[in-house]
Amino acid sequence: MKLSVKRPETTVEFCLDGELFSRYEELNADLTEARKRSLADNRLNSEPAIIAKKLVEVAEQMRAESATFTLRGMPRKDWAKLIAENPPREGNQADKDYGANAEAIMAAAIPACIVSVKKDGETVEFDPATDWDALAEEMTDAQYDAFVIKTQSVNRGRQEVPFSQAAYKLTADSEQM
Repeated sequence: MKLSVKRPETTVEFCLDGELFSRYEELNADLTEARKRSLADNRLNSEPAIIAKKLVEVAEQMRAESATFTLRGMPRKDWAKLIAENPPREGNQADKDYGANAEAIMAAAIPACIVSVKKDGETVEFDPATDWDALAEEMTDAQYDAFVIKTQSVNRGRQEVPFSQAAYKLTADSEQM
């Protein structure tokens, strides 16, 4: 028997419309306040339901305006080469802690890890080598960090055989019935 390795993959959901995120946060705060008021006075109990419905609508709009990026871990030798080629910057504590120039590594690793992009379930034409830099340039730090975290995880995170106690219990219970 010959063994073969499929490198791990993960996804990043990236909402292309940042204004929807802002609207979602506003509605979420409104819902929290409306729930507090309805606890104090039951006559106002329809307000939370109205806001919750709007919140769900905005979440659906966000999903519709999102693209799913699939990232695949790099071969170990490629990752090691990136680390070796990008030593820590002088006087940069974050780089010293990371053991390399993290900014430079991620600038190269993220597009190297992107294997596909989908929107509305359909594959989007996206060439990471030519399209990533322009997209990343328009992102906020928080949006970019989602890619950094997932790229770090797929390349350096622990890859164990998972065990879901909840799933095991549900399947074990259903098999006994």
